[in-house]
Amino acid sequence: MKCSSNRKAFVGGCWTEGEKNKKIPIVNNVVDIHIPELVTSDWYKKKKRQMWTQHFVYFCYEKQLYNLYRNTLPSENKAFVTHWKEKGAHFDGKHATKDNIQPLLQIKDIEGNAHGGPSVMDFPPSSTLKRYDFGANLVRMVGHLDPSKSILNSSAIFQGNLPPVVMSVALGYSLEHFETFVETLRNFYFHDVWLLIDGRNDGAGPEENSESTLIRRYLQKFNIKYLETDATSSGHVKKGKDWEKINRDRFQFFSTICDPKTYSLCLTTDFRDSIFQSNPFANIDRLLLLDQQSTNRNATAPSGILHVFEHNKEFLGWHIDLMKRPGCSLYNNYHEFVEGKNIINGGSMIGSPLAFQRLKVYMTEKWKGCNDQVILNVLVRSKILVANSTEDEVAEKLVVKVYGQGHGPLNVIGHGGMILKNKQGLILNRNCIVAPAVHQYDRVVCPGD
Repeated sequence: MKCSSNRKAFVGGCWTEGEKNKKIPIVNNVVDIHIPELVTSDWYKKKKRQMWTQHFVYFCYEKQLYNLYRNTLPSENKAFVTHWKEKGAHFDGKHATKDNIQPLLQIKDIEGNAHGGPSVMDFPPSSTLKRYDFGANLVRMVGHLDPSKSILNSSAIFQGNLPPVVMSVALGYSLEHFETFVETLRNFYFHDVWLLIDGRNDGAGPEENSESTLIRRYLQKFNIKYLETDATSSGHVKKGKDWEKINRDRFQFFSTICDPKTYSLCLTTDFRDSIFQSNPFANIDRLLLLDQQSTNRNATAPSGILHVFEHNKEFLGWHIDLMKRPGCSLYNNYHEFVEGKNIINGGSMIGSPLAFQRLKVYMTEKWKGCNDQVILNVLVRSKILVANSTEDEVAEKLVVKVYGQGHGPLNVIGHGGMILKNKQGLILNRNCIVAPAVHQYDRVVCPGD
């Protein structure tokens, strides 16, 4: 389906309209299906012939899907599926006889064994199966496959780290906005969520029937934790210096919730215009950068991690003007780091507690006269955050990973970017796999909508 937030600047899509099975090229978009720890990636690069299996492996890797292998006793070694072992890459053709082919299951095997025991079709629950990653390491828990299994009791998957959390600032929004954010998230993610909400009663009718009361009941229904604030005492502030102050001060909330004793990773995205299409933490080993720690089974995550996500447009003139504004004055020292670079979105990021602690210092203390998005872009582009030592007491190294628009667990739409949709209407990343979270989804304009 062709889909773009700028009808005149559409640059690609997964399928053409009216030609369901015909793929069209995606401009300037080459999907890298290499998986570093898997030898088949090297085979794929070396072999000239098409190797569909690497595409399949990459798809399973991104979606956290597993192949199911049936394990039976030698005396009952019958197969659901078999092949003839004909001559080819793996067989010389000399064993393609009926006697050398594993026998297939028969109807009587499916209906039950001779002793009245269970049928071979009685599969155990998925949570009881042993699962292994590509390095043959036992995987203890997979969020979207074990939704009822407490992550707190299965922290081995995080290699000793604590579970993640989702947090957002929900000030001045209606119950309808809460429903969009919470229900799309709770379709896929079943663990801690923290919101900062307005502590004032909206004054609409009796307090027990007011929207603020209905919002609290709704949050309790979906097991959403929240803190209250009177930061919007002047009303539904959505622009100007008061709004900028709220956007900076929210990092105090983030650093409070993102407690290193409680959580390993903390995701935040803007509340009003974000939706979830799958579990954003499904590939948490990569978010913790454990996949970069070689094949060591006892690898631990870096002490500081920050994942940030770009818009499709470069740093704009109004951003530069904000850097020159009295009370900010970042232009002279830092403009060269941000000019010509794509904007890093200030509302969507995934980070460790150390990252949010360090961001809070700059947002609420050191550069509190500046716009929050300007602060984040300067900190990332100038590499202040990744210094081994800072003026702060905290001196641990922070690893920052920047994702282009349409890559990673958070897809920031922006204006005029490449937008891909499948026939179910789900927004895709540029590798044509469903984006776990989408920020600014409401900016998408699709033909026929």
